Amino acid sequence: MDIANPSLDFRRIIRLSLICAAIALCVSLPFGALIHYLFGNSAAAEEQVSSNKWLFFVMSIFIAPFLETYIIVICNIVLENTDKAKKLVISSLVFALVHFVADIEKVLSVAIPAVVFCYGYYYLGRTRKESYWIAATTHFIHNLVVVSIAVIFVGN
Repeated sequence: MDIANPSLDFRRIIRLSLICAAIALCVSLPFGALIHYLFGNSAAAEEQVSSNKWLFFVMSIFIAPFLETYIIVICNIVLENTDKAKKLVISSLVFALVHFVADIEKVLSVAIPAVVFCYGYYYLGRTRKESYWIAATTHFIHNLVVVSIAVIFVGN
């Protein structure tokens, strides 16, 4: 891609997003299982999934990743004069805390993928627009896998 031409390189975005999503899933699925084992069944999470599986599926996969990525964008703006490593840590914490619905299990299970989403935003994108799409697409792929598993297995 020519740096003078700020058009998006979608092949690069997809390639980086797939790599980031694979890393996030390799860590978050076993970590999520451990959290679930330590904290037991999350009644709030099961209620959220089983109350309306298709609404949960659509919201979690097609809406949340693109809206929630703005949390990282806002943190980037607010923390403008902060180095990338601190931005990554703070943004990941804010991202995870936004998921505090009813119990700490959700925050802990979101913390690991949040670091990967933020890493994609702060370190892999060459422009702000590309950074956004890398983080959002990684989030989309991650949620597609995790939410599909939840919809299939929770409440059955």
